[in-house]
Amino acid sequence: MSNVNVKGLIATTPRFVRGLSGEYSSFRLAEAIQINGKHAINWFTIVGEKEMANQIETSFAKGDRVSIKGELQIIDWDNGDQNGTAVQIIATQIKMTKAVRRVGAF
Repeated sequence: MSNVNVKGLIATTPRFVRGLSGEYSSFRLAEAIQINGKHAINWFTIVGEKEMANQIETSFAKGDRVSIKGELQIIDWDNGDQNGTAVQIIATQIKMTKAVRRVGAF
């Protein structure tokens, strides 16, 4: 696994799950980037476990701009009908950011 830092917009309502294997929260993050002068969006699933799950549940909401540090995981999946690759970050730190909205930025 690789450590990463990303900044972006919480694009889905954070979901809190309490199960037999413990607690976790997750949401989708949209990170705006530029490639060769063109705008693009990287999508990540952000997962917070244990104490981080509680912090996500109580402190963050859809539409918040955040900075995240964590461990990158690339997961290949196959559900029988379709297959693909998911990019997931296990969050070790999440902070609210103050972003200046620019024309043309999301």
